[in-house]
Amino acid sequence: MMKMQYKCILLILLLIKVVYSYKINRIIHRNDDRISSISTSLRKSKSSLSSSTSSSPSSSPPTSSKNKFQKLIAIISLSFSLSNGLNIGNSIATSNAGSISALEESISRLETSESRQDVLQSMADVFEAAESKTLLTRTKYKYRIINAINKQRVALSNVWDQPLGYASGELKRRADPFRTVDLKSYLNIAPYIGGVCYLGALFVQQTLPELFIFAYPAAVFVFVSPILFTILTT
Repeated sequence: MMKMQYKCILLILLLIKVVYSYKINRIIHRNDDRISSISTSLRKSKSSLSSSTSSSPSSSPPTSSKNKFQKLIAIISLSFSLSNGLNIGNSIATSNAGSISALEESISRLETSESRQDVLQSMADVFEAAESKTLLTRTKYKYRIINAINKQRVALSNVWDQPLGYASGELKRRADPFRTVDLKSYLNIAPYIGGVCYLGALFVQQTLPELFIFAYPAAVFVFVSPILFTILTT
């Protein structure tokens, strides 16, 4: 029984690691594509400048003027490429900072909202802001979001209806798909409960083997029921 529990926990951790690795690799590849496009543009500009400077000037004045004009064009093209590269980098950094700021503001509104409409709107804002920051939401802001939802569920228990329940469920699935925050308190004592269930089933098997076919499913139910109850009611 304990080995099965450990295998399940290891499998869940492995799945989480694979998902996070996939998200991180996507972000890295996306940034690499942007950097490679900037590098390609710079190489083209540099090659144009090199070709213009390596060409030998002729003795006639019109050809010399033409070479100078080509050099000027290459320098201007290189400066524009460098400027565009810096602008792209700045725009990416500004966009990331803006989306993180919007996510933090929406979480703060969710934590401080007092009316049903404000809570519903703030949950929608958090859900929308977290769409582009899934990895950050599931690591840095996961506990804040889940604790804010649970706090509002208790505070607005008299008016907690189906729209609020649906919105909170969708937001929890986005921020914490494995419900690790809601299950944290139970997971801390789950090994002890699993050990008691295992010993109880083993005792029944040794003393009353004819009842073991009922004792084993009962032990599994006792161990799993708090997890199912937490997932269905939070």
